[in-house]
Amino acid sequence: MLDDHTGHVFVTDVGSTTTKGILLARRDGGYRIAAGVNVPTTVEKPSEDVCIGVRAAAEAVGRQAGVQILDESGVPMVPYLTTSSAGGGLQMLVVGLTSTDTGRIAQMAAQGAGGVILRVFTIDDRTPTIHTMRIIRALHPDLILMAGGIDGGDIANVVRLAEILRLAQPTAKFDPEGRIPLVFCGNVDAREYVAPVLAGSFDLHMVDNVRPTLTDTNLRPAKEAILRLFMDTVMERAPGYRTLKGWAAADIIPTPTAVERILELYARRHGQNVVMADMGGATTDVFSNIYGEYRRTVAANIGVSYSLCATIAAAGIDAVMRHLPAGIEEAHIREYAANKMLNPTSIPTEEAELLMEHAAAIAGISVAWRQHQDMNFTVAKVGLLDRLRNRVDFDPFQETFHGVDASSLFHVSDIDVMIGAGGVFSNASTHEAIRMLVDGFLPTGLTKLAVDTSFRSPHLGVLSTVNPAAALELFEESLRDLAYVVAPTGEVHEAVMVSLRDRRSGARRELRGGEVFFAPDGGVWEITPAPGIRLYGQTDEVTLETTLPVLFDCRGRGTAFNGEPLLSFGEPWPMTRPRAVTIPPRRTRSTVVEGPFDIRRELPYEGTIFVSLGDRVEPATPVGENVLTPPRVFLVDVRRLLGYQRRFSPEAIRDGILVKEGDEVAMGQRIFRGREAFLGVEFYCNSPVRGHVSAVEEHGTIVLREIQDYARKPVRVDIAGFLGIPKGHIRSRLEFQVGDFVQAGQELVRGSGNRLPIKAPRSGILKEIDTDRGEVVLHYDLQPLVTVGSVAGTVTDVVPGRSATLSGQGIIIHGAIGFGGEGFGPCRVVAGSFGPDEHAGAVVISPEPIDHAFLEGCRAAGVRGVVAPSVPASDWVRFAGREIATGVTGDEDLPFPVVLTEGFGAVPMGNGCRATLAGADGRVASLYTRTQIRAGVIRPMVVLASLREGRSEETTECGMRSAECGRYC
Repeated sequence: MLDDHTGHVFVTDVGSTTTKGILLARRDGGYRIAAGVNVPTTVEKPSEDVCIGVRAAAEAVGRQAGVQILDESGVPMVPYLTTSSAGGGLQMLVVGLTSTDTGRIAQMAAQGAGGVILRVFTIDDRTPTIHTMRIIRALHPDLILMAGGIDGGDIANVVRLAEILRLAQPTAKFDPEGRIPLVFCGNVDAREYVAPVLAGSFDLHMVDNVRPTLTDTNLRPAKEAILRLFMDTVMERAPGYRTLKGWAAADIIPTPTAVERILELYARRHGQNVVMADMGGATTDVFSNIYGEYRRTVAANIGVSYSLCATIAAAGIDAVMRHLPAGIEEAHIREYAANKMLNPTSIPTEEAELLMEHAAAIAGISVAWRQHQDMNFTVAKVGLLDRLRNRVDFDPFQETFHGVDASSLFHVSDIDVMIGAGGVFSNASTHEAIRMLVDGFLPTGLTKLAVDTSFRSPHLGVLSTVNPAAALELFEESLRDLAYVVAPTGEVHEAVMVSLRDRRSGARRELRGGEVFFAPDGGVWEITPAPGIRLYGQTDEVTLETTLPVLFDCRGRGTAFNGEPLLSFGEPWPMTRPRAVTIPPRRTRSTVVEGPFDIRRELPYEGTIFVSLGDRVEPATPVGENVLTPPRVFLVDVRRLLGYQRRFSPEAIRDGILVKEGDEVAMGQRIFRGREAFLGVEFYCNSPVRGHVSAVEEHGTIVLREIQDYARKPVRVDIAGFLGIPKGHIRSRLEFQVGDFVQAGQELVRGSGNRLPIKAPRSGILKEIDTDRGEVVLHYDLQPLVTVGSVAGTVTDVVPGRSATLSGQGIIIHGAIGFGGEGFGPCRVVAGSFGPDEHAGAVVISPEPIDHAFLEGCRAAGVRGVVAPSVPASDWVRFAGREIATGVTGDEDLPFPVVLTEGFGAVPMGNGCRATLAGADGRVASLYTRTQIRAGVIRPMVVLASLREGRSEETTECGMRSAECGRYC
């Protein structure tokens, strides 16, 4: 029990944006909520200490209740409990072999454990390796989940993924010098090869494979490891967390875990099947208790502030527009959503804004609920014997599910209570909360709807760890029952689906397919389904007695759902609004600072740094380069190549290996020779690559790392001369075609006869078959990835092979959001449109809002970058060719980088930024568009050369002054 001799308990939920605090006071052996506040969470700069926000919450609830919470040193002097998701929740990077198999299953495991997925990378996603590594460097995940291969399956590509991660060297958000936890949940046979690659760079944890066979999944071990690491390591890294931990009278638990605890107590007490959707600003947690099995999933990037754009992208704009009244257009919701993402703590003030958030909430719940079903339940194929054995009254208009135990079948109509939680529900009217839950979940059968009015679930969940009875009592007090929904299933047609009679008033009504009837005062309703119509498995009359409102919903369910939103049925949800739609502009204020700067220029992975300490670097000066892609890894499994049916003893395998660790081998070189014990026949294995022997395993696997002796310049091989054949006949004798990659030492010609084999002198791509000269051309023509200075400065730090830091003086403008990578060039301040021959190679600055036509004009002109205050969100989506989605931007494939100083819509540039840029014409501007709105906020940056850097007058073709133009311009 909690030592609460003071008569009070202080409880907080430290979230990613707000810290919600409540003060509990003793009451008849239990507690009452004496005060409650929300204050900003202080996990980001400049505070970077969660304790500051907790102290602010303590002082605020203390003032409300007239109780002193903190002592003179700022430490709680009453018992203190807390949950935490500070730092933006568990931000994860997921890597797997394929996007459709292991990548997707690993993603399910991450979301099921509460992960907010930053990116998913797979071997088959067609992203160039170097680009992948550059993105990995920029993400700063809390944890990495790596999957790949069924047990006994692919090993080489799994090791390749590990090599990419190791070479990229990602750093954690709050602990750049520490090692990021990495959970490997792939092919168990790959562990011994993956471990040496990853162990030195990551905090490595091995768990069972999430996909052990082609037909089985096993998410639980990975989910448990993720949760354990989140509590033991990731949460510990939030600034000030260790101090907070010392204040707490019980263990700090993650916010979703606390919600799960209190929901489990509620479901157990009432013996009901319960589902709760907790919709936050960034994620939506869905919890379910169905026949005693408790599950939780996190729909990452489904929310109504940070993730409002991502919710629209996931659900589809049409799915959101369907739930909006006439007068609100697509452009309105795109603009509102984009600016809400940039200003996540802003509160809707207009009716149209509320309706847009509600429409997005409906679409988001639908996505999150479907994800919860997909990740936790299996759609059952129900036959006659299944129905008899499980006593399931099969309904063809509902999906039948089962969980871990395939014999436990259920329908969605078996769910008794659906609860909405989060600000979007607690701040909504009763009618709007009903609409969001019904159109989002589409409950079936007879279902009660409720709302957690103040979202005290996390606080009461952590309280339940020390006083479950008091916590459950307070939780039930905080729930507000909204209504009952009666949703029969069957074919939707014009015939009557149900007949209704209210015993209390004597009123009668018949509902046809597609109709909806709302009884605001409840009643004693006799509900009689028509033939062929079911109500939660029953075809007989059902009686519902309640004082709550009742929604009779005959729109159908499953494949028979007619898709009509509740808004289309009139009161209490009218489709039209009399007033014009107004969306007040919201500005993300840009900042302007003049003074010193440090810009770190990093290579995607280890390469060559050209500069030294004290060197003067101009924007176009190359500071380093990566010449080759990371070397490939080859695993030669001798036993597999020979055939496991061959009778080779372990000793024969070991003795037959002809190479040792550290050897260099040629393409085709013999690396194993052995004699089968039964027949005495000799067998051989040859090297598939010119490489170094990285490891030799006793059980018969040889690990080879490619030697990258690529043909950096074209190499011509005289095929006709070697063979003594007509030059025009060489094509028929070649083993390879144009475009094939050829390893050094591979034979180029089939059947050389009595002549020596013709082998490739270098590794490279077969670029040309020249029948006029009788030659083939080999060339490894991958262009070096050159990293330039991008800004004028002096080299003040060098990490050999990795990075160089440039320091200088200038004006730094932090904008609202950026897209499209980096760029630099002389500034050209423009007003309105310009011709296709103007401003090529320049960074175009528009003090006024821009639109799609302006951006297309920049594309045609060949500009090097754009700085503008704002653009309509719909225009941006049209130009970029994809939804804005999340607030992690900057790596888009665009013709030039773009920095918006204020946001979206038609917002003018702030006065300070406008005045600064008005005088920038001709000066060099460097654009850095990397943006991260939540959890370690990063804003895009424009760096203007200081006045003493001068103006660009004589320029080269790239738009730079001759003195600034490096050899790669």
